[in-house]
Amino acid sequence: MGGYTIAKLLNSKQIPAFGTSKRWDQSTIRNMLSSRATIGEYQRKQTIDGREFPVGDPVPDYYPPVIGDFR
Repeated sequence: MGGYTIAKLLNSKQIPAFGTSKRWDQSTIRNMLSSRATIGEYQRKQTIDGREFPVGDPVPDYYPPVIGDFR
């Protein structure tokens, strides 16, 4: 399923969205699915002049994975 379909399903089941949003949005789902954190990876970052930059190597298995790594 893509972000649009997942958002539509979550909204139809009235599953609360994160934060202050009242509904799930396809962009939120797309961002979640493209984040390496969903497979448990952590990437430390540093903010310089309002922009984030990765620091060091990613740490695998930092978080419990919520989806598998399908690469």
